[in-house]
Amino acid sequence: MPSPAATLLVVIPPLVIALFKPWAFVNALDIAGTYGGGMFVGILPVLMVLRSRKKLKTIKQMAWGGKWMPYIVLIIYLIGMSYGTMKLIS
Repeated sequence: MPSPAATLLVVIPPLVIALFKPWAFVNALDIAGTYGGGMFVGILPVLMVLRSRKKLKTIKQMAWGGKWMPYIVLIIYLIGMSYGTMKLIS
């Protein structure tokens, strides 16, 4: 596919939605921020820490807060994502 056609295919649908139904566009941004941000900022780093601890068979200070802090961070982000989902459903 030529580059200008691909660009138009990516730009035109969100632009049309943003112009005619701005609340739908804002809701889509909210969904993307809730799940994208939650995954890449909160959940994946915690899983990386837990995996490295398991692979190295050690409980050295790889994260601030010791042994339980990654689990606490994971729970906080899961609660936040659940809240975002419930806000969108209701």
